[in-house]
Amino acid sequence: MPAVRVHLADDRVVFREGLETILASREDVEVVGRSSTGEEAATLVEQTKPDLVITQLDMELQRAKGILSGILEASPDSKIIVLTMFDNLHYLKALSKMGIDAYIHKSSSSKDVVATIDALGRDQGGDNVVLSMPWSGWARGLWGRSRRGRRRCWC
Repeated sequence: MPAVRVHLADDRVVFREGLETILASREDVEVVGRSSTGEEAATLVEQTKPDLVITQLDMELQRAKGILSGILEASPDSKIIVLTMFDNLHYLKALSKMGIDAYIHKSSSSKDVVATIDALGRDQGGDNVVLSMPWSGWARGLWGRSRRGRRRCWC
């Protein structure tokens, strides 16, 4: 099975390097790109066509929408994992409608991040947004449609 190709997009160098160090211990994951801005991410993602894009989005929704649409336009088949400090259900629902495949709170463990990469890399995310947050229990039972037209569950 070929390695899952990952692009890391985060404006904090230490965070990108830390995540890359975690992923470097995995033979089944290859980091194929790194970027610090949304524009840079879209350009590099278009060139490398990674399986997964891991990006942080700690910003207002309109700006997040611009970044996500740039990435999805550059590589529509890439799955998107959002890392964020936001723990707002409205934000999660809005991002899901924009086409993300996983939403991971930055307080989650590295094991949660790796498990999400494993699930999406093997295409086991299905039609659900993968959710990793300490408070995810209160979101059970909420449904909607993503920008990609798939039914999404926050549970």
